[in-house]
Amino acid sequence: MSENIKNWLIGVLIVILIILGFKLVSSNKITTEPTPIPTLIQNTTNPTEDCISSQEAWNQIGQEKCVEYYVASPFRSGKGNVFLNEKRDYKNGFTVWIPSGSVNNFSGDPISMYGYKTIQVTGLIRMYQGHPEIIVNNGSQIRIK
Repeated sequence: MSENIKNWLIGVLIVILIILGFKLVSSNKITTEPTPIPTLIQNTTNPTEDCISSQEAWNQIGQEKCVEYYVASPFRSGKGNVFLNEKRDYKNGFTVWIPSGSVNNFSGDPISMYGYKTIQVTGLIRMYQGHPEIIVNNGSQIRIK
């Protein structure tokens, strides 16, 4: 192979590597949203004997169970529904949903009562949009651990 062809091939390979590197860098855009700093340490103890973990809930769809987990991301929707999410990205974890019409059945605000605490919730585990949840209609279904 002549020297000119070798140099030309090396040049083409370098250009291809530069283009691929640029595409890789540009696809990993930096977001301006800061990473949240946890304010409380999550309780990582094993659930009590009468409760299952939130991870086990994925395999217990359709069963009436007690599920124990840490509420890392409480949220109130614009419609007044309360969600006690295990994870910030609720689709990857367990959720308790308190419909807006049931919030008054609690002795206080469910977000301040249960947010950032380990709770035990009893009810029918159902699959909603690909993740397990229990719908809670009154405070007797939830205990703070």
